[in-house]
Amino acid sequence: MSTLKQVEYAGKMYPVRFVQTPNWSFTGMSKKGLVWHATTSNSFEGALSWLTNPSSGVSALALIGREVGEIAILGLVNQKLWHAGKVFEPHARFKAIAEKGDMNGSGSYVNPNLYLDGVEFAGGVDTDKSGKVEHDEIELTEWQYHVATQVANWHAIECGYELTEETQVIHQDIASYKPDLTYVLDEIKFRLFKKSKQDAKDCKQLQEKIETQDTIISLLLKIISLIFKK
Repeated sequence: MSTLKQVEYAGKMYPVRFVQTPNWSFTGMSKKGLVWHATTSNSFEGALSWLTNPSSGVSALALIGREVGEIAILGLVNQKLWHAGKVFEPHARFKAIAEKGDMNGSGSYVNPNLYLDGVEFAGGVDTDKSGKVEHDEIELTEWQYHVATQVANWHAIECGYELTEETQVIHQDIASYKPDLTYVLDEIKFRLFKKSKQDAKDCKQLQEKIETQDTIISLLLKIISLIFKK
């Protein structure tokens, strides 16, 4: 198994650190997607220390810090990394990609860590200056979003699955009590599957133009209908 060696940002290449976490076990399943997480800590080194601490019991495939150059791979794609093992009131996004077991016909969910890898962002910013970072104060940097798309593309190629919107979920999709990072997921998906914001703007303008034309045509047809009725 190979790992991500470098990423590009602003026309420059940056090396990717590899720090094998001890918090992993074996999986016989192929990976087919990513789960996006964010810590309330803004410290890359602090998050790295926690994810590689045997006492924490948690890990992830990758960690992306707030500052340019902060990125590390913590395991291999053939390892079961511990980031989202518990399924609780799952959302539709997870259900679309979830694997279910057939033991006793229960249809229970297979541990997501067996076939989904996790990516952590060090995302906390104390925006209200309260002295404590809340989950709604998670703000990612341009570096983090830019590198996230490269990690997603690399992961799909390395694991051999087609990169689609369905292959990207957040932790809350698996366990409903987790923070809502839909806005993070939406931005990642936009960058992965839309060519540019101008494309989106052009598409919206075209749709508005079509709707205007449809309205004009409808009015003309009504006028013609009234004329012929006379």
